[in-house]
Amino acid sequence: MGKAFPVLSLCIMAVQMAGCKPDEPPKPIWEDVKLTDIAPAGSGPRLKPLETADFELYICETPLENFSHLNKIWPMLDARPLLFRNFAVFGGNNYAAGVARAGMLDEITHLLTQAGGRQMARTALLLPSAQAQVVQITSLDRKRDIYHASSQSNADSTTIGPGIFGLRITAARPLGINGAADVMVYPVCGTPGTGLIESQLRPDPEVRFMDLAFRLRMSPGDMLVLGPREQVQDQKTLGGLTFGNPAGTVFLLEGERPQRLPAVRLFILVCRRVNY
Repeated sequence: MGKAFPVLSLCIMAVQMAGCKPDEPPKPIWEDVKLTDIAPAGSGPRLKPLETADFELYICETPLENFSHLNKIWPMLDARPLLFRNFAVFGGNNYAAGVARAGMLDEITHLLTQAGGRQMARTALLLPSAQAQVVQITSLDRKRDIYHASSQSNADSTTIGPGIFGLRITAARPLGINGAADVMVYPVCGTPGTGLIESQLRPDPEVRFMDLAFRLRMSPGDMLVLGPREQVQDQKTLGGLTFGNPAGTVFLLEGERPQRLPAVRLFILVCRRVNY
């Protein structure tokens, strides 16, 4: 009996210690509860997708000496969907344009690669209806006279700069049509940061070459190609300023060392998505 007492005492102490263990805190009422269990279906405001047309603009350059390779691209394109403000002025400024079928981007870039070309820039454009964006081609550090054809003369002259020379691209929702955008393109030269003060100091901060404007309707997958009709030798003309780069770009031609060569530009506008 004497040996059983210590064992019994230990058992009693173990039971007492177990009884003195503090209680665990209760789980929060929201634990294991999903938000969908609390909020009824369809409750709360829903974010409306942005009504924009989404594009990508590729600026490519090829060596001027390989300009003849670009002539293989134009037969692949269709100019019939384009509506020109003045077709004679458009062509008179050494501009050419056409629409490519969906899926032809790889084929066109392959031809540019064969010509030793390279992609210089890719710009994403998200355009609400009736809104525009200017994509920079080059910057002008001082005033200069640019020669071009216009509806008034085949040998007109306009003073531009200093500022940004580029392409103004506008997209608008067609009346009564969903899933497409009416796109307008034309060259402009403007001063950066044309805010309220700048507008008061210079009433017309942007020079617009509207005679070269053209329109087309684009849906996802459509591509527009814009380039020169003939070789460009300098940047004294509007076509030369748009498509020529006489200062040159470094190209890596097959079998040759990298070298800087005078270049010619080509623009490819791809419609990615339209949410109008």
